[in-house]
Amino acid sequence: MAAVSGSLAFAGVSGAYAVAEDPESLAGPQVNEEALQASLDGSTNGFESALGDNIATPLAGSPLSTVDAFITQWNNKYIDVDGSYGAQCWDLWEKYCRSVIGCSGISTQFSPNPGYASALWDGYARNGASSYFTQVSASSTPVKGDVAIWKYGQHPYYPYSHVAIVIGDAGGNVNVLSQNSSPSVAGNPYPGMSTGPSIKQNLTKAGLAGYLRPKSLPGGPSGGRPSIRSKADLLAVDSAGVLWNYPATGAGGFGTKIMIGGGWIGMVSGWTVDWTGNGILDMVIKWSDGTIRLYPGGANGGFGTYSVIGQGWTNIEIVPARWRSTDTRPGMIAKLANGDLYYYPNVSGAAMSSSIKIGIGWSGLSLNSMNFNGDANADIIAQDSTGQLLLYPGTGTGGFSAKSVVGHGFHKTGLIANTGFNGSGSKGLLFRTAAGLLNYYPLSAAGAFQNPVAIGPGWTSFKLFNTQ
Repeated sequence: MAAVSGSLAFAGVSGAYAVAEDPESLAGPQVNEEALQASLDGSTNGFESALGDNIATPLAGSPLSTVDAFITQWNNKYIDVDGSYGAQCWDLWEKYCRSVIGCSGISTQFSPNPGYASALWDGYARNGASSYFTQVSASSTPVKGDVAIWKYGQHPYYPYSHVAIVIGDAGGNVNVLSQNSSPSVAGNPYPGMSTGPSIKQNLTKAGLAGYLRPKSLPGGPSGGRPSIRSKADLLAVDSAGVLWNYPATGAGGFGTKIMIGGGWIGMVSGWTVDWTGNGILDMVIKWSDGTIRLYPGGANGGFGTYSVIGQGWTNIEIVPARWRSTDTRPGMIAKLANGDLYYYPNVSGAAMSSSIKIGIGWSGLSLNSMNFNGDANADIIAQDSTGQLLLYPGTGTGGFSAKSVVGHGFHKTGLIANTGFNGSGSKGLLFRTAAGLLNYYPLSAAGAFQNPVAIGPGWTSFKLFNTQ
């Protein structure tokens, strides 16, 4: 097998470039809340003393829900995020920001009416909302996932402004998930402070200030598909700690990026793998505190509540792989600081089983795994300190065949084993150079390198998934 260089010239290459860059059911009539709510309707309790910094911040380690999943989860429920004034419309907005957008604490102080929902619109240029939303005029057609905001003092139904989550357009009305805008229900935990729970209803467009349209939504506005759609998708954490998915087109490129969540700066390595064995790709994340978390993928987008599947892994390099042909799910290859190599089977689709020692002397190597040579067994590919790319063929029974050098110039700046990038059944390596250029090295079925393709520059500051 001829070795390939990781620093090949790309004369004549014409690869696709992907530069890294950053009518529902009704539920109750409209209600005039003025008599009941007095000065409470629209009040956010969003003062700096309550919310800290007046600029929105990304949340730590939070894969996001889709809009549809959020609506399903919170329909007919009361939401009180801040513990003040009961379940206000602001509480629904804040929960939406945390669960779907990936931020928290957009200030309501930069407004002629500070502390009210209308300040989310009035203070757009200064309150942090512009990092996550685009302002859209009230005359525009709203789309699912938009945030509708009503002006202060402009309509008798919402004398102190209002905010709701858009489900769809309804002509002179807008169909929304809205809290504190319908009659109270039995069991209301906030009598005298809040009226109805979060429900789907039509609200008039009269008095609208406009819509805040999310700049990105997990899984797109309506979800309906897993957030990670193929092993060829490229997940990457940007310098602000926001996790993005660049979905593979299956034709040697990437589509429009999709936000998964904010707060991922503490990630050491992340892997997309069907850990649970249900046919949907999950995320396995090693964090800087040495914990390994499993974020199960949802069939309709988003992720379930994470579970901790490992602790004390601070100085251990991990690579998920179905190392033995008899394994029904991928387990975990682990390289200790002393160079010992272990395999932890994954029998249950959750916690790992007892380890099996499979090697010694792996110090100084950066590891990954794929079926490189086409024999149906998982192999280990390793980069050494000189940039050599080494192949350790797996036997399928937990061992290795003799190693071989298959490449040069692959220094440790990001090597990703990839399947499906050039279509079903294709395989290859994505390699990030020290200058931030992402290149693709296709492999034949038997593991011979084909002509490389330049994908695009600009990846230097990203933490890429599926690599060390």
